[in-house]
Order: sequence, then structure tokens, then C-alpha cells
Amino acid sequence: MSHEIRNPINAMVGMVNLLYDTPLNADQTEYLDTVKYASELLLSLISGVLDIAKIEAGELETHTAPFDLQALCQSVIGTMSYQAHEKGIGLVFDYRTNFETQLIGDAKFVNQILVNLLSNAAKFTSEGEIGLATSVLKTDGLVHWVQFEVWDTGIGIPEDELPHIFERFKQAGNDTKVRYGGTGLGLTITQQLVQHLGGEISVVSQPGQGTRFTAKIPFTRSSLPVLEKRSADTAANQPAAMPTTKVLVAEDNPMNQRYLEGLLKKWNFDFHISSNGAEAVEMAQSYQYDVILMDIRMPEMDGYEATRRIRKLPPHQNGEAIIIALTASAMVDDLEKAKAAGCNEHLSKPFAPNQLLEVISQYTSKQTNPPAERTQIQVNEARILELYGDDAEHCQMIMQMFLEVVPNDVVALVDAWKTKDAQQFKALAHRMKPNFDMVGLPEGTRKMEKLQKSDLSKPETDVLWEDFQVFYAQALQAVRTHLGSMENVISE
Repeated sequence: MSHEIRNPINAMVGMVNLLYDTPLNADQTEYLDTVKYASELLLSLISGVLDIAKIEAGELETHTAPFDLQALCQSVIGTMSYQAHEKGIGLVFDYRTNFETQLIGDAKFVNQILVNLLSNAAKFTSEGEIGLATSVLKTDGLVHWVQFEVWDTGIGIPEDELPHIFERFKQAGNDTKVRYGGTGLGLTITQQLVQHLGGEISVVSQPGQGTRFTAKIPFTRSSLPVLEKRSADTAANQPAAMPTTKVLVAEDNPMNQRYLEGLLKKWNFDFHISSNGAEAVEMAQSYQYDVILMDIRMPEMDGYEATRRIRKLPPHQNGEAIIIALTASAMVDDLEKAKAAGCNEHLSKPFAPNQLLEVISQYTSKQTNPPAERTQIQVNEARILELYGDDAEHCQMIMQMFLEVVPNDVVALVDAWKTKDAQQFKALAHRMKPNFDMVGLPEGTRKMEKLQKSDLSKPETDVLWEDFQVFYAQALQAVRTHLGSMENVISE
């Protein structure tokens, strides 16, 4: 149901954005503004209902990974700046933390929480300002409690309405609903997300003076350093910097094909379009691409299988291309499945043009500076020689099996991690231990041994798990690269 709803909305929102780049008179611009407003309202309603449905079904699961808190907050502020500018109100960002390392948590949920709260603040504020402040509330070993405060100088909430503010479909009085519109689901979802992350949220307000929401959320400290700060002028505003980017689109929906075609033409990208996974694999063997946009639900061969097959190809046949999964599904395990199949990134439909361009820019800009971004680990040639001698075909077969078997084991390992099934987790880690050594990556075997002996309930294990996830992504790339070089030698 989610897939069937999101696909046409993605096309509708996308075409509206493309229409703004065509010659329009004043009346047409006004009509288009109305369509844009209506489509965004519909999208907000559907997203809210789907989120509530997932929460009620118990399908809301966290996808923990290292992230840079300051970069995330700056991105949220950048997203909100246009809305604040349009309303003529100020936008304040007060970042009071100074983490030297990244945090481990669900960045997507944190982003949604902050955007929901700031959007709500902007909605009910016609003059003055809205703002976001972050600070460290307390530290307990590896766990940091971060406090997010979102305030506004808007209409405020009557005292008798405050106890009901997080209830679904509730707004501060009928007059508010008539005047400002909305579904009354945003704050309900926000509270559920905060609680799901192990945190709490509260609100204080004074009618006529404003409102302040305070969310307190725990995160585990990562071992990874914070990201180098990027300029506020992101690559999403500079498409001309990548005129040679070659893109393969794997998408079966004609409306979405047209949408993506319009965007790629606008950005001056070279591109081809395939209508199913099998076609995409075939085209990947014939043309060299920098980026592959992979829809997940397609006839003949889905995006997961197409990605797995492309990843088995040598580098000159796109085995190392950037693959971005595009999905209209609301299933919570899409991200894990996409990454396990070999996708670099995951983007949910409907998405705005700048969201797609920012993801593409993020990866293609890395390709312009390869010495700093290349995979840090490599297959240990001495270990390979020790194991297989001059039997290259046997080594090749083992590496191919590794690429076929291990991703499925990792999916099961992720499931065991999420459910904290210690017995299953340890059994899988034990089974997977020798696989890494057999492809010349003994470091992976040592990491699996540490995970096998770890206590899933302790924060220290979060660091081990995060370290393995980073290593695993690099390990797949290292094996693919080595396998590709072996196939070239054998063919010669």
C-alpha cells in the first residue's frame, strides 16, 4: 500500500519542482504554488498516517550508526532556513556541545524529530524567531545524554491544552486547526520517536509569548572522529561542478522515469534508463557509470538482486560504481537489505530534487579526491599466497562464495543485534569468523571473535558493532577489487 501511494506522489511532487524551471506567467505561478502546497500537504498527511501505522504495528526499529551531531543539526537548520525566510522570522542555532568523536544513534529519527519540532514552531510563529539549542545534559561512561531545545515566539498553547498536545489529531483548539490547518499527527510521531530512542520530551508554553519543547535523548560515543565541516554552500547548489557524471537509472515506473530524466537533464548529467533489474545488469556490463540509481521493486529482477549481480562484476563493468537505492516502500528493513546487497546509500520516495543531488554530489565529490577516500583495508596478499599458493581459480571461487554468503549472514546478524538475541548473535559471529581469514582479511576474523565474546547489553559493545560495520563495508569493497584484478589476470 505504501509503495502504491508513494510512487505517484513522488512523481507529482517531482514534476511540480521541474515546472518551476519553465517559463511561467503570474497566473501559472500562482496555480503552481497551489498545487505545490496541496501536494506537500498530502505528502505530510500520508507520511504521518504511515508513520503512525508503523508505530502501532511495532515495526518502528532503530538503525544505529555513527553520525556527526553538529553536521546533522546544521543540515536541519539549512532545511528550515527557507521556511523561516519566507515567513520573515528569525532562525537561531545555539550549538553548545563539542564532541571530538561521532555519536552512535539513529540519525534519521533525530533529523525527523528536529524537523518536526522546528516546522511546528515556524507554523505557529508569524513574528519574532524560532530556534534550536543543543547541550550535553550528562555523561555516563560512553553514554551522552543530549538535550535538544526548540523554541518559538509564536501564539503559544493554553494551559488546559498542554496535557493533550501529544495526542493524535489534537491541536490547541478548533480555531487553531481552522486557521493553521494540519493533521495533528506531527507531535504524536515526535513523542513516539523520542521515546523509541530511549528519551523523553516535554513542553512549556505561554499563550501569546511562545512555546519551548525539550527532548532528552541518549547516544553512545563512537570511536570515529567528527566529520570535516563542509561549507554551507553545499554541492546541491552547484550541479555544474559535475558535468561528466554518468548515471544509470533502473526504474520501471514511467512517471518516475520522466521525473528523473528531467532532473538529470537539468543537471547536465549523461544518463541511460533501464526498466528492470535484468536490463540494468546488462547495461552495467556495456557502459561505464559513476552512479546507479536503483529502484528496489521492479519486474523480472528486483533492485536487491540486480545490485548483488553488479557488485560481482569487475571494476570496469561497474562493480565499484556508487549505487543509490530508491524505494517507495515503508518497510523498516529496507536500509539493511540495501546495504547488505551492496548499495552505498538509500533514499526514500518521495524525495526533493536537492536531496537526490546532494547524495550524488556527496559520493561523486569523493571520487575527485581518491587518495583521501579510498578503502583503507586491502586483501592480505601474503595470507592469500599462504592459503592458495598458485591456485588462482580456487581463490577466485572462495572470494565469489564470500560475496554471495556473507551479506546474507550479515543481514541475519543485524536482525539478531536489533532484537538483542545474544544466542543467535554469538552463533552467527562464530560461524562467520573463518570467512574473513579465507579471503585474506584476518582482521575481520579478530573483530568477529570480539563480537562473539561481547555482552550485547553493554555500551562498549556498541563501539565494537559500529567498528565492524565500517570494516565490513570496506571488506566487501576490498574483496571485489581483488577479485576483479584476479579475473583480469586470468582472462589475459
